[in-house]
Amino acid sequence: VTHVFGEHLGEWARGVALLRSLRELPAFDRSPAAEGAVARGIGALRYAEGDGVIQNDKEAARWFALAAKQGLAEAQYQYGLVLLQGRGVVQDYKSGFSWIEKPAKRGHAKAQYSLGELYRYGTATAIDKSRAYLWFNLAAAQGMDAAAKARDSLVWQLKPEQLAAMQ
Repeated sequence: VTHVFGEHLGEWARGVALLRSLRELPAFDRSPAAEGAVARGIGALRYAEGDGVIQNDKEAARWFALAAKQGLAEAQYQYGLVLLQGRGVVQDYKSGFSWIEKPAKRGHAKAQYSLGELYRYGTATAIDKSRAYLWFNLAAAQGMDAAAKARDSLVWQLKPEQLAAMQ
C-alpha cells in the first residue's frame, strides 16, 4: 500500500491550507457543525504532522474520523489513507476503501486518483482496470497529471468497448 499512497503522506500542510480555505467559500454556511468539521480536520492534520503539537498518529486518526463523519471531503480522504496504512489505527482495507470512495464520488480529485490506484492494484477490492481507468480519467479531468499518466498507462490493457464505456 505504501507504493500507492506514499506520495500523499507529505500533503498535510497543503491539507491544512485547504481546510482553512474552506471558510472563505461563499457556500460555507458558518454553522457550528461546519466550523467544527473544519476545526477537527485542522486538528487532525496538526497531529499527523506534529505542527504545534507532538506528532501522534493515533490522535490524528481520531480527529480525522470525527471530521470525516461530519462529511468533510478532505478529512474523509485522509481518514481513508490512515485506515489503509494502519497509521494510528488497526489497518482496515475495506473501511479505508469505503472512506476514500465517499469524497471520490463527490469530485475530490486526490480521492479519485487513489480509488483508481486501489482498483488498479486490487487493494481492498478486486482488480478492475476499467474502473481504475474511469477514476483516473475523472481525476485527470481536474488537472491531476499523475492521474492522466496512470489512465494512459491502462489504455493498452483495455478493449475498445471497455474504454468507450468508461468515457
